[in-house]
Amino acid sequence: MNKGQPIGIVAGDSRPDTFVFSVNPSYIPPLYDYVYVELEEVPPGEAEPRKVKVIAQIRSIRRVGIGLSPEHPWPVLKNLSMPHGNDTIVAVAKVLGYKWKERIYYPRRAPPVGSWVYLADDRLLEDFYSVEEERRLWIGYLVSRPTVKAYLDVEGLKRHMAIIAATGAGKTWTSIVLIEELLKKGATVLVLDPHGEYVAIKKSVARLGSEYVNRVIVLKGRKDQEGDILYRVSVVDLSEDELATIAGLPSRATRIRAVIGGAKKVATQLAKLLGKPALAGLKGIRNVIGCAIDAVEIAKSQSRKLEDYTVQ
Repeated sequence: MNKGQPIGIVAGDSRPDTFVFSVNPSYIPPLYDYVYVELEEVPPGEAEPRKVKVIAQIRSIRRVGIGLSPEHPWPVLKNLSMPHGNDTIVAVAKVLGYKWKERIYYPRRAPPVGSWVYLADDRLLEDFYSVEEERRLWIGYLVSRPTVKAYLDVEGLKRHMAIIAATGAGKTWTSIVLIEELLKKGATVLVLDPHGEYVAIKKSVARLGSEYVNRVIVLKGRKDQEGDILYRVSVVDLSEDELATIAGLPSRATRIRAVIGGAKKVATQLAKLLGKPALAGLKGIRNVIGCAIDAVEIAKSQSRKLEDYTVQ
């Protein structure tokens, strides 16, 4: 097909965010390909209308039979001699916007019915999806145009972002690509990785250059895990409520929380008296609770009350 030749014409429903067009049967674009229509629009900061190229993506394509319909019975249809191609091809395009002075805007007017629809070439798409070098994060290529690079604007990640997809769709890999691109910009990224899916990022970052490898530090929760630094939590510095929360105790378990709090106080006092700080740790707290349980069991076996063992 010659460059600049229309592939369709706007027909039927046309809105600022979507339009329907009849497709040229000589060139039927694939689903999710990109097209554009020329539209008179008043861009922000301008006083007069300007002709802009509004980019849209094809979201559906269907063939509409002429003279044939599902209501016709099979005995009638099978005996008809109808030439192939005796149908109308209709596509629906979702408007993505137009670019004006390095920014993308949505049109406020619908493409006029009868407007020509053109196939968007790679150069037009590259300009549409381009981002200034200091702000762009390269995440791959457009699926329908494998030669056109796709970028995210780092300014758009300042507040919140979510990567949502089905299992196996590539959420982790997309995250790793984003992290690598952020490292190139000098960013610091903290990754909470309970499943250990991002540990391999240290190896993948090596292909960016040796200067990036040392910027990735992997903390591990256990000695047998892969990582650079063993992450430790000082039990001594935790409050009683924090310790109970880490243990997974609900707030309504007041008695159990009280036992843990009391054991922590006893373990802390023993550590100070004996000059052994390790006794105030998790093992020391567990030993105090264990001794208390043993004392209760001994008292029960001797039919005595625990208060009888209290030192006056």
